[in-house]
Amino acid sequence: MTIDWQELDRKGRVRLGLVRRQDVGLTPDQVRRARERGQISVPHSGVLRMAGSPATREQRLLAAVWAAGGIVAASHRSAAALWKLGVDWPECPEICVQPNRRLTLRGVIVHRSDALVPDLISSVHNIPVTTPLLTLLHLGQVAGPIVVARGVERGLIQRLFTIDGLHTTVDNLARPGRDGSGVLRHVLAERALGDDRPDGDLEPLMAKVFDRYGLPRATFQFNIYADRRFVARPDFAYPELLIAIEVDGWSVHGTPEATRLDFERQNAIEQLGWMVLRFTWYDVTRRPRYVADHIANALRSRSGV
Repeated sequence: MTIDWQELDRKGRVRLGLVRRQDVGLTPDQVRRARERGQISVPHSGVLRMAGSPATREQRLLAAVWAAGGIVAASHRSAAALWKLGVDWPECPEICVQPNRRLTLRGVIVHRSDALVPDLISSVHNIPVTTPLLTLLHLGQVAGPIVVARGVERGLIQRLFTIDGLHTTVDNLARPGRDGSGVLRHVLAERALGDDRPDGDLEPLMAKVFDRYGLPRATFQFNIYADRRFVARPDFAYPELLIAIEVDGWSVHGTPEATRLDFERQNAIEQLGWMVLRFTWYDVTRRPRYVADHIANALRSRSGV
């Protein structure tokens, strides 16, 4: 039997260069002959890979999910990479099945979780994957607080979930022995921005500078008005002292148009009597003491101390 890959692709049966043997209707002998002719390879039993298709991490992951079958999803670091939560792809695909299954797949890390139910399985690039909330819970089992905290901020920026959703997930899914729930609970308790959602990666890092150097916590994204007219929303502010603090990440402030708007906004704020402090990504990440000292000096100057 000759496999008509174009026909399979037209019918939507080929995903990322893969097809399930059950969808093709091949017998084991037909699969063997197709392999000998170089038409396919077989990464896992029952999963066929089209000859010449690009070998990608997503392809390996989908092959593992298909090979497992049943209630299964990409999970842990693989899921975090799919959701773009600031986690590098693991060397081996990671998948999750229900706790009553005993499964071994070559070159695949198989986790078991009683939290894995159909309602907590989503899809990215047609790959079944744990929802972002369950992904963060699982991530705490294989990564430390720093990685989980970065995942929390990236997910909030992408609006994949809310802080309330994270707390609800911990409350509903935490069980003895689920190490991930403890890590996620700790991250939420220690989060410098509290329940606020950042617009970029730099704001959570800046919030940590206030805590690390014992500065009073500034108000996050304070709205400044003049005669009931909205003027600006600095990243952080001490409203009682008229101090505004802006942190400039390149993704937002790196274009001429964005720079022009920044200057206009800063001029408008200063005309109202505000002091504006600006810090770059380099300042916040490489020179946090410099940042803290400038804020401390501004606080002393404005408070008359």
